[in-house]
Amino acid sequence: PTKQRVFMNLIEELIAEHKQIVEMLKQVKAIGVINDESRKILIVAKKNLLTHLKNEDMKFYPCMHKAAEHNRDLKILLDIFARDMDSTSDDIMSFYDIHFGPDADKYKDFFAMEFGAFSTRLFMRIKYEEIRLYPEYFNIKHT
Repeated sequence: PTKQRVFMNLIEELIAEHKQIVEMLKQVKAIGVINDESRKILIVAKKNLLTHLKNEDMKFYPCMHKAAEHNRDLKILLDIFARDMDSTSDDIMSFYDIHFGPDADKYKDFFAMEFGAFSTRLFMRIKYEEIRLYPEYFNIKHT
């Protein structure tokens, strides 16, 4: 395959993972957040999200950081996304730790509200990656 095809395969793979995660969260919203089926979906969504983050860390970010060594604007953009990802990851893991941990029953009254905040934050992060960060990958691969 050509370099361009390899690039497109990676971006297509990452976007497909995004779509899968988003669809799972939308499914939870559609059936209601406080039931066993939703909890099962959210457990699988967490697994898929962690797999996606690993894919980005192994396949996407290494070449982005290498390119940023010689591109100040890209370095700034990556720094912004990294800070946001640290915060987003903390929020996501906190959601799962609280609502799927041993004391989850204590916080069940907050589950729906916190799921709304969690899913909205994740939707926004995904959208920003796709419209702002992934095109930068294409740019560095074609310069």
